[in-house]
Amino acid sequence: MIAFSLGGIHVYRYGIMYFVSFLIGYVLLSYGQRQGWYRGTAADDVIGKDLDGFILSLLIGVMIGGRLGHVFIYDRSYFVAHPLKILAFQEGGMSFIGGIIGVVVSVMIYFFYLSPVKDSKNKNVLAMFDAMIPIVPLGIFFGRFGNFLNQELYGRVVSEAFRGSGLGQLMEQLHLLYIYDKIGPELRFNTNVLSMIFEGGMIALILRVLFFKKVLTKKRSAGQLSMVFLGLYSGVRFMLEYVRQDSQAEFVGRFTKSQWFFVIFFVVAVVGFVSVRSREVKK
Repeated sequence: MIAFSLGGIHVYRYGIMYFVSFLIGYVLLSYGQRQGWYRGTAADDVIGKDLDGFILSLLIGVMIGGRLGHVFIYDRSYFVAHPLKILAFQEGGMSFIGGIIGVVVSVMIYFFYLSPVKDSKNKNVLAMFDAMIPIVPLGIFFGRFGNFLNQELYGRVVSEAFRGSGLGQLMEQLHLLYIYDKIGPELRFNTNVLSMIFEGGMIALILRVLFFKKVLTKKRSAGQLSMVFLGLYSGVRFMLEYVRQDSQAEFVGRFTKSQWFFVIFFVVAVVGFVSVRSREVKK
């Protein structure tokens, strides 16, 4: 949905949310480096010397990964028939799953081949992921707000039985049940706000507490925070898939396409966390 136009150039609401997210990330990473939050890690070197390059690598990873994830996971047949539509970002279609994979790939390419620490002994890429991970839920928060403004990724229609229940009445009072005027008159689960609360706010709070606990105690086991985020986010998204309308047409067996990916991500998170912890114990 277009927010405004300048000289024939359209500025989209979702694009504004992307800009706000990356701007906040830039400011917080810069502030954290000056405060010594990353001292003694590779993140301190990179953020202090080339924050612009690091943010650019994140942007490229999110945009390319998110778009290709949507193309290959959710709508491959359409884009095979209309390949030029892959470049039509203004028409929407970004995948968080693809975005995660894109960011991992782009950050690793940047870190090992382009960053100012490529020849440094202090070269643990997991420290880079740990530095940026506490900011990711804030980006998710603003992204879901953009979805809400566009009235997309909306929830399933609420049954009368659920609406009349105590939980349903409470959710309606909190506007967690909502009528999307652009979609129709039915009352639906407000998956955008639910995602803002749980994918964004709740996970952001947990990660900030864990991050500052690491800073204050000087325990910097690189990778732990990233694995905690991956596990938490996978669990939250897995549950929210059940109330999203767009997910109901893409079941593969017992789970949706997205849920299968989040099962894999959760397993990776558990294995990764145990691996990092075991290395810490050996030290």
